[in-house]
Amino acid sequence: MTARRPLRNALLAARASTLFALAIAEVFCRVRFGAPLAERLPLVEIRANRTRGYEMVPDRDHFTYLESVHVNHLGLRGPDLPAKTSEEFRILCLGDSTTFGQGVSEEETLPALLQADLADAGKAAGRQVRAVNGGLRGYATLHELALLEELGPAIRPDLVVLLWYVNDLERPDPAKAATELERSGPVALDTRSRMEGWDVWKWRGRQVLRGSALLMKLHDVWMTAPAASLDDDALRSGLEFFDRDLDAFLALGKELGFGFVVAPIPHRSALRGATPYDLLVQRIAEHARAHGIEVVDLLPGLRAEFARDPERAILPYDGHYTGGANRAMARALAKALGPRIGGAR
Repeated sequence: MTARRPLRNALLAARASTLFALAIAEVFCRVRFGAPLAERLPLVEIRANRTRGYEMVPDRDHFTYLESVHVNHLGLRGPDLPAKTSEEFRILCLGDSTTFGQGVSEEETLPALLQADLADAGKAAGRQVRAVNGGLRGYATLHELALLEELGPAIRPDLVVLLWYVNDLERPDPAKAATELERSGPVALDTRSRMEGWDVWKWRGRQVLRGSALLMKLHDVWMTAPAASLDDDALRSGLEFFDRDLDAFLALGKELGFGFVVAPIPHRSALRGATPYDLLVQRIAEHARAHGIEVVDLLPGLRAEFARDPERAILPYDGHYTGGANRAMARALAKALGPRIGGAR
């Protein structure tokens, strides 16, 4: 009996020291990287769209973490669009989750901040500026072009801004996604399920694990792969598709009467310095300018504000930009677009 006591004491001491070490690691992660953002139901719901693969179900409300989102009658984030007047200058911002505003409030999305920053330029020109959020999570350039073809006549933009991101050269298969969603019916984008019964309980179980900053950091380290080197054939193919998309954007611009601008969203790693993505962004800008398209560089403003502490620009354990980072990008974009507001009506 006495022989077992030292072993038991050693096990208890080891357990206590392990728990203490885990607690210290948890505190360190929370202080260094922030506390994990809580999530809340309902999640964003999507349905089939034959040209885009999927779209958000219109006239629904959901949450992005704890921030509320309203999906309007067009299936876009934000309030319903009123009829356009001759005094309004309307900007359509196309993009993915960074444009949509994953994890931030409506007022802190890039389109909303752009609208606020251009208000004075609009007043000076006797016009009201409205920026429409055409960002949807998971979209690439081909989705965004299809959205413009479908909704452009209803939105009637004076200017379209393509907020391009480094994964937008991918060519998903919208028809395949639409077929799957036609079989399943509307589902939650995050889980690809109807979020009923057992699916809800599984989601709640994951939220318990997500509450640990240490587990989230370990997950990020495990899941984050180094940037792949650019394959010449894949890059060439992607840029060929991009050129075709640009031609289609410009053709639509002539048909619907809008100007077109490209503004690449910087990868978060670019805030710290040169990255493997720089060449890709440079090539995208070169191709856009070769088509006579204005390109707005959003990176200098981000670096000026967040270079000393890039973590402040990124949502904890998420990778998307904070409202503060969106504000820096909106400021740079508004400076470039301001002169366009007073153009011909």
